[in-house]
Amino acid sequence: VTQRIKLLEQKLKTPLFIRSRKGMQLTSEGEILLRYCHNLKKLEASYMQTLGAVDESYIINLTILSSSTVMKTRILSSVSDTIKLYPQLRVHFQINDLELRHLDLKAGKVDMAIVQKKHVSKEVCTKTLRPERYKMLIPAAWVSRDITEIISSENIVDFDPSDDITYSYLKKFNLFELARKDRHFINSPEDLSLLVENALGYTVVTEEFYKQYCKNKEVVIMNEKEYYDHEIALCWYDRGVLPEYFAKIVEVIN
Repeated sequence: VTQRIKLLEQKLKTPLFIRSRKGMQLTSEGEILLRYCHNLKKLEASYMQTLGAVDESYIINLTILSSSTVMKTRILSSVSDTIKLYPQLRVHFQINDLELRHLDLKAGKVDMAIVQKKHVSKEVCTKTLRPERYKMLIPAAWVSRDITEIISSENIVDFDPSDDITYSYLKKFNLFELARKDRHFINSPEDLSLLVENALGYTVVTEEFYKQYCKNKEVVIMNEKEYYDHEIALCWYDRGVLPEYFAKIVEVIN
């Protein structure tokens, strides 16, 4: 096995493993090769399905990762009809509201992921999606207050420390310097609006989020015409020729 690895590294002219006393660990190049190996069966299955010679028991797995809001409002309804066209396709819909989804894609844990545009690397294939439009969410009781007074005297409520979208909103409207930087965090979309409702602070949410989670009149959008467009993209690693089912799913996600 050692000799085969050495021969493969010589042929590819790149190291695939980092060797140490603790053992062997894949290099970045090795991780990319591993992902290609994992995709071989999927490519083979797609090819055989096109020929109409695939066994009905052969299952093709595909994993899609996104935030909870994007998953519910953009992905589930969009890809359902496409999935029905491929009876052997099994889709794993994964939700992660941390803005670290690009790391799961890089580690080969998922086949495609919705990530922040700033996290798109040169080594991945990408499709730019419609931006998420964020607006400021406040308790209804604060609606008559001036925005600068709110920003300077109230706390921010965010999902977790990696969530910088509220900061981006404030920077766009030159309010960041006024804001308190110590934030409340709650890693639950359902409860984010509840903290705002209880006047623990303000946050920014998408219009889809507002319709989905803010079902009472205790929270409101402040300054409806002011918004921050958060750029996102659908990313996946190059597979050469995309399987038909994969290409169609990429096409319908917007």
